[in-house]
Amino acid sequence: MSDTSSRRLEAALQGLVERVVEALPTEVQSVAQQYFDLQSPEDIVGRDVADLTQMIQS
Repeated sequence: MSDTSSRRLEAALQGLVERVVEALPTEVQSVAQQYFDLQSPEDIVGRDVADLTQMIQS
C-alpha cells in the first residue's frame, strides 16, 4: 500500500471512528476509542456508523 493510500485509509478511519464515538453514550466512548485503536483500518473503513455503534453497544 502506498503512503498516499495509507494516509487516506487512516483519515477515513479517523473520521468514521469520530462519528461512531460521538453517537455513543459518554460512559462508553473511551472504551469504543480503545477498541477501534486496536482494529485494522481495513476491517472498519466502509462499514456503516449505525452498525459500528450497535456493535459497540452490544
